[in-house]
Amino acid sequence: MTDLDTSTRTPRLPQVDLDDSDDVHRWCEVFNCNATDLKEAVNEVGPLAESVLQFLSHRPPPTLEDTKVVAIADVANDGRIEDLG
Repeated sequence: MTDLDTSTRTPRLPQVDLDDSDDVHRWCEVFNCNATDLKEAVNEVGPLAESVLQFLSHRPPPTLEDTKVVAIADVANDGRIEDLG
């Protein structure tokens, strides 16, 4: 079933919800980025996934060191992603 905006009957575009840690984790995997970069992208271009992808595509992928910092933060916070910046 397609997610529709009932006021216009048009499909809703996928959006990043920074308040939902599961959503943040999923989008980080989709975009191959860390939570800090995802938050920066959403703050810069808004929550539309297409806009976030475009913003992130102009940045280098995260380094192994970046990934370690996010993984350590995930473990320390029982999987909750918080603002590390």
